[in-house]
Formats: sequence, C-alpha cells, structure tokens
Amino acid sequence: MLDKAGLESAIETAFRSVEPGEDSVSQLASALASAFDAFVKSGTVEVVSSGGGCTYAGTHPPLNSTGSVK
Repeated sequence: MLDKAGLESAIETAFRSVEPGEDSVSQLASALASAFDAFVKSGTVEVVSSGGGCTYAGTHPPLNSTGSVK
C-alpha cells in the first residue's frame, strides 16, 4: 500500500515552501520530484510466479517474493 497521505502532505509542503522568484519553478519541481520519489518508495512490490521452466517432476507451490522499491 502506498502512503497517499504522506504524498498529499509533501505536495502541500512543496507548494507552500516555494518563494516567488527566478528559481521558484525549479524549487517546486525539485520538491515535487522528491515527494513522488518518497511516495513510490513507500510501496511494497509483490511478485507471484506459478510457471516457468522447472524440470522438477512433481508439483510445487508458486514462488512468492516481496520487497520494496529502491
């Protein structure tokens, strides 16, 4: 599950922290990129595999792997 509340908070903070001026667009873009990076990395990736080229003669359970986005 992704941290949507954290993303909303980071976006709001990004908009509130930008000072008007020449670099304001760059500051906002950087803050938003950081917010989305943290949001994506807050998720968990789950991989379930039930097929493949296994040469085992019997049956076996599917391979499950869980990890985080780096």
